Amino acid sequence: MKADCVIKNGIVVTPQNTIIGGVAVKGAQIIAVGADALLPEASRTIDAQGGYVIPGLIDVHYHLGAGGPFERIESDFKTETPGAALNGVTTIGSMLATLGSYIPAAAKAIEWGKGRSFVNYAFHCAIQVPAHLEEVMKLCDMGMSRFKMFYTAYKGEEGRKIGQLGCDDGLVYRACELFAEYGFPAMATLHCEEQDIMDLLQPRYENKRMDLPAWTEARPDFIEPMSLDSAAWIAKATGAAIHIAHMSTKEAVEELTRWQKAGVRIYGETTPTYLTLTKYDNIGLFGKINPPLREKEDQEALWAALRDGVITTMGTDTCPYTRQEKEQGGNLWCALPGFATGVEIFCAAMISEGVNKGRLSLEQMVKVTSEGTARLLNLYPRKGALVPGADADIVIVDPKRETTVRSKDMVTRSKEWSPFEGMKLKGLPVFTMVMGEIMAENRQLVGKPNGRFVPVKKS
Repeated sequence: MKADCVIKNGIVVTPQNTIIGGVAVKGAQIIAVGADALLPEASRTIDAQGGYVIPGLIDVHYHLGAGGPFERIESDFKTETPGAALNGVTTIGSMLATLGSYIPAAAKAIEWGKGRSFVNYAFHCAIQVPAHLEEVMKLCDMGMSRFKMFYTAYKGEEGRKIGQLGCDDGLVYRACELFAEYGFPAMATLHCEEQDIMDLLQPRYENKRMDLPAWTEARPDFIEPMSLDSAAWIAKATGAAIHIAHMSTKEAVEELTRWQKAGVRIYGETTPTYLTLTKYDNIGLFGKINPPLREKEDQEALWAALRDGVITTMGTDTCPYTRQEKEQGGNLWCALPGFATGVEIFCAAMISEGVNKGRLSLEQMVKVTSEGTARLLNLYPRKGALVPGADADIVIVDPKRETTVRSKDMVTRSKEWSPFEGMKLKGLPVFTMVMGEIMAENRQLVGKPNGRFVPVKKS
């Protein structure tokens, strides 16, 4: 069988091992993986020039439309997904948030992506009010079986400021009963912070200190594992699987490990943000995020958890706020929490800070940026692996290519600012294929938007 495209002369990471060779693609699928001499003839040949050939990254935690009305998602597909494609991310999982019904809203969002998205996309809905529970089964059947729950963060005034409503124990418990009834991959992705303690501590710092560490001190380390622990008890009681978003502390890693060893189906996620930045970085209010930036020792605990298979998924929590939206009142306490541009440094940061510095092997990097998330979403091995029959979402990384992050060079409506400004990275994506179509070559966008909605549901 003649292939449409063959990638040769690469270091190919497969689920079994790393080989010298390439990948053959026909249509939207991989048809062969192996040594160059064993690959079929093709209409086009791509020379990987000794670079890493890996499955496209999956960003499980994205916020299309952040900072604006729900309808902003439609334009964000055009402005934000090119940056993902250019930087090796071939699938994003974005949150939908409304206090109304998700059934019509989700159907609209799925349609908006068609012909606009340069990468594949999945959606998960934020359960914020009891009425949302009535739609869980229908949304699962529609392919949105993962649900964001703010537990117990964003209760009260803090939630109103950003248009989100936090969940109490009862709402999480009832949701987990429904997830257990539907079965895997239905689950909650939980933002774990204890709001009552934050409400107590924040007035002690607010408008008295404007340094970034003050934000961290107002949201201390222990409130993350405290909330995680409560969620794990609910998961154990109901038999549901749960997923912990954007883990930031070594104490949370310790609790996650303990509950996994106890047999609870609990999965962890972290982001490049917590792996590369600390509260001491000189980025001011641009470093405000929830959970907050932590210490070096927390970073090393997160890297170890990725290495040891305790944390198996990653996202970027990208919120493409404009600078004006981010700054709000112009100080730390008024600024919106959340980062832009994370998706555009995801792959390079994991190579540069992970693989190049010996924190992760190349195979481990692929597991945590692609395979683990594909398994969480019940998409493996269709996604997350370079194997015959898988979707042709393929990235080539040049391990020698270097850059310094500059916000003005980003491909986003949020290019006025980046918390990663000035970061030096080595090991950049130079080729991206999405569903068999070449989206980017030599750091240039060359394809048209062909991203597809990816249902997350039972097999």
